[in-house]
Amino acid sequence: MKSRPVPITRFFPNFITFCSLCLGLTSIRLSLIGRWELAIGTIVVAAIMDGIDGRIARMFDSSSAFGAELDSLADMVSFGVAPAFMLYLWELHNIRVFGWGITMVFVVCMAVRLARFNTTAMSSGTSSELQNSFFYGIPAPAGGILALLPVILIFASNDCGFVVLFAMNHYFLLGYLAVISMLTVSSIPTFSLKNIVVPHYLESALMFISVTIAVALILKPWLTISVLALCYICSMPISCFTYSKR
Repeated sequence: MKSRPVPITRFFPNFITFCSLCLGLTSIRLSLIGRWELAIGTIVVAAIMDGIDGRIARMFDSSSAFGAELDSLADMVSFGVAPAFMLYLWELHNIRVFGWGITMVFVVCMAVRLARFNTTAMSSGTSSELQNSFFYGIPAPAGGILALLPVILIFASNDCGFVVLFAMNHYFLLGYLAVISMLTVSSIPTFSLKNIVVPHYLESALMFISVTIAVALILKPWLTISVLALCYICSMPISCFTYSKR
């Protein structure tokens, strides 16, 4: 019996996931040689790829259980291992066992977060409107970037003394990473962009905002990422309030 040919578009989502995984591994290598800006840049690009692979899978009707598991494994490397390893090499190694301990805690919390997401998706089958509108806890890409926010703020502020005072303080980093770790495995509802519908009359405004952000990322990447990350943090109380009203 002849097997049916498989359209090449079926492999696009997994190809993007493989690229995201390779970027995470490259980030680890760049951290080892002290190329901090490039190391963070690869994680940011991996986060962008993680945001589009699922949409491409749905667009080409190529979603699969294999793709979902592969995506989680790539997320574990790119947003769990790579950011934690970078922070350890950046400053946390100075507090020896405590620095390594919080590094492992972050990675373990990210693993728990991804495992919980997968099991919830499998057990629920079809997602409800509430599940499509909210995540429980910080999603992996956001968690990885937020973990690196102190370092990004240093780049954005051109080594401003006040920012460096906190971001280079190993005890501040330890506490900050502990908070991010807890938020990844928490049940705090955070906004999901999956089902956000924009009214027709706001399409032009949204296009303008998107272009502005894209240009800002090119011209002032660290400042733009810092502002977006801080806006995300500020959105958490709003998402909790919105969720409670559903």
